Amino acid sequence: MGSLRWRREGNLPPERTSFVGRRELVARISAAVGQARLVTALGTGGVGKTRVALQAARQLQAAGRYPDGVWLAELWALDDPDVLASAISSSFGLADVSARPDVEVLVEFLADKHLLLVLDTCEHMIGAVRKLVTTLLQAAPGMTIMATSRETLNLPDELVIVVPPMSVTRDGEREAEAVELFVSRARDVLPQYELGPHNAAGVARLCRRLEGIPLALELAAVRLRGLSVDQILDLVAQTTDHLTQQGAVDDITDGILPPRTPAVLFETSGVTRHHTLRAAIGWSHQLCEPAERLLWARLSVFAADFDGVAAREACAGDGLLPDEIDDLLDGLVHKSILTVQQNTRTIRYRMLDTLREYGAGWLEQLAGTETMRIRHRDYYLRLAQRGQEAWWGPGQVRWWHRMRAENANIRTAIDYSLSHPDQAALGLELVTSLWFLWVACGFSAEGRHYLVRALHANQLPSSARCKALWVEAYLACAQGDIPAAVARAKECRREGAEIGDSDAVIIGTKMLGTAAVLTAQLDKANTLLGLAIRSLRQDPATLEPVLMPAIVELALVHVMQGQAAEALPTLEDCLATCDAAGEQWLRSYAEYVRAMAYRQLGRITEAIESIRASLRIKRHFRDVLGIVLDLEALSQMVITAGFPPEMAAQLQGAAMVNWTEYGLPLMGSPFFSDDHDRCAAEIRRLIGEDAYQAALARGKTMSLPDAVAYATGDSADLGTMSDDLAGSTF
Repeated sequence: MGSLRWRREGNLPPERTSFVGRRELVARISAAVGQARLVTALGTGGVGKTRVALQAARQLQAAGRYPDGVWLAELWALDDPDVLASAISSSFGLADVSARPDVEVLVEFLADKHLLLVLDTCEHMIGAVRKLVTTLLQAAPGMTIMATSRETLNLPDELVIVVPPMSVTRDGEREAEAVELFVSRARDVLPQYELGPHNAAGVARLCRRLEGIPLALELAAVRLRGLSVDQILDLVAQTTDHLTQQGAVDDITDGILPPRTPAVLFETSGVTRHHTLRAAIGWSHQLCEPAERLLWARLSVFAADFDGVAAREACAGDGLLPDEIDDLLDGLVHKSILTVQQNTRTIRYRMLDTLREYGAGWLEQLAGTETMRIRHRDYYLRLAQRGQEAWWGPGQVRWWHRMRAENANIRTAIDYSLSHPDQAALGLELVTSLWFLWVACGFSAEGRHYLVRALHANQLPSSARCKALWVEAYLACAQGDIPAAVARAKECRREGAEIGDSDAVIIGTKMLGTAAVLTAQLDKANTLLGLAIRSLRQDPATLEPVLMPAIVELALVHVMQGQAAEALPTLEDCLATCDAAGEQWLRSYAEYVRAMAYRQLGRITEAIESIRASLRIKRHFRDVLGIVLDLEALSQMVITAGFPPEMAAQLQGAAMVNWTEYGLPLMGSPFFSDDHDRCAAEIRRLIGEDAYQAALARGKTMSLPDAVAYATGDSADLGTMSDDLAGSTF
């Protein structure tokens, strides 16, 4: 699990709206964090636990209490407890690539860190969170955890701070917090809105009626676009009375939603949420247009944020036209049912988990849950297939960002499919179509987890199962788990022969060739890779995942056999093919092997240029394996080129710490490890053991991006390699 620590200070999101009130509560939570290593902000849905916790976290960050940062891990989108540690690791910016258990790697990363981790929305997998928190706190003495939850973690030394509703009456010195929040949010929709003699009493009554619940207040404030405070009060009263009498939410359906009412939608651990919040959401639901209500219900299947394309493709039909989805999304944003997250690439929408639960309740009453889960899965299956087809081309970086943004929804789609026997075949197809996400986008450990599940759920031989077998073999090779890679590759060949799938037999052969490369069985690797290359068809289905990597690996075998001159023409052809297609990811590996060939031929200047070209490409992908291979190779080249030996040791240190977190160092390959050992021995000879260890230690403190910047000379604020090169000659 490579250390891609892009922001050492943390990953707290920017505030989208002003933080109002809660000063004393925030101060209490901040003080509690100083008293205990586990603090839980406890409260019902809609009470503002997350906002309060994040405000306290920001203050602690500003105070400089945590030199290794303040980090947020959002758990509300997770369905599978087995990926909990992986999801938390992703929050730290770690690439999910290790062959070791996720918990073990996370513990190792955190062991020496002094940081604050905010775990948001723990209640839906409280058992798994409780177990992981116990492990992390025991293993990382400098770590503090702040959790938000509807129930306590029930752990020793847990300090619980109850998050109550906002105050609804004056304290003699300042306005009630609830009134302050309502007026602030009212100004978001009506900039000239003021509190005065004409409306102060009504606003105070409304805040009391809404019991100071922040979500209820925000839903009410947005309604000032078309209603007066008194009209909002009437609606709240009517809906609350209805709930009290019927135990139900609104049933105003205008022919789209059925005249049935969900069962109790707002229970957690047997404690019913406030009727007030149910009423506020209920009358917000009433005031939505019928089509908006239907879309609200259907959007509840999204596990996390989503874009307009996903909403249109998954939710349109049966009462909703594709052309009206964008307008309906805008309507839900204006009513504060959805929030908008905009970056330079796209606009994405998000729904609070409380509102999502409400929509899910209505979807269940519509008998639409199963249909929408299938539509949701089918959309992500189509997206995965499009990404797979487009991967060999100029859009790789865009697809890298796209699929990483969709990871939470992909998890949900896979989990749904593999949890239902009648959907398991499509789950297998989804998992295998995502080979590029698992192999190239930094999710190899998670990919292996899902591949194992998919293979277990689909035990009859098929072409899709053969593909899953060779993809897992691919990942196992990258992680240095050679026995597993060989077993899966042989299984792929055996099952491919059984069903008459010649491609599967050939690809299984290629994966055995890859394993042979890593175990330095060079003649065997040469034979197997050569056979695969001669047999594979030149079509897009095998070009990127199999054929072109086989060509690069065969060139590496030639280098390992001392035949660099023979490898170079093959690599030049490969690079030209990549350039013609606009492909980048594989090109970076071809540049790496070309650098090794140049080095063997004594062309050190060109070797270093190729390594730096490889590193510049890899910065765009979460490709820890490729980066550490480049850093290892570069450490050996700078020694040959006559640069300061300390530079080589520092590069080795940066690679070493990431190898440890990635999986088996140097992929368990004697070829790579022998080169590393020879380089380390030469550095020790030149500068001595103490200087070597000091430089190595400096490298181990570098984040991987900093190491890449050091190696490429692309950072002005580091002692870069280009600065060191300036005073040297070849």
